[in-house]
Amino acid sequence: AAPCALFAMGVTLALRPLNRVPHEMVPIAALKLILHPLLCYVVLSWIGNFSETWVFSAVLLAALPTATNVFVIAQQYGVWVQRVSASVLITTCLSVVTVTGLLYLIRHDILAPDLFP
Repeated sequence: AAPCALFAMGVTLALRPLNRVPHEMVPIAALKLILHPLLCYVVLSWIGNFSETWVFSAVLLAALPTATNVFVIAQQYGVWVQRVSASVLITTCLSVVTVTGLLYLIRHDILAPDLFP
């Protein structure tokens, strides 16, 4: 199902002109790529003593781009198909920078494993 979803999403993106990217994409991308990992990091630090491996893994997973299954659901229900496909494309492109930056922060011990020791 995943390859079919990627193919369908590619067709949807190819049929839509580039100048028609919905204006909601900036806040959606910011929420998904910045606020979601930050919120995950703060909540995990606040609620318990997790090992740094679990905290950093959860934060990295939260920082990943919008999943293709969102496109499958949008297409099945016929809602927001073009916006979801644009969201997947834009967050995937931007996540190259955000995930790389997060990995740099983790690798160089700039990001502490616990905010509230």
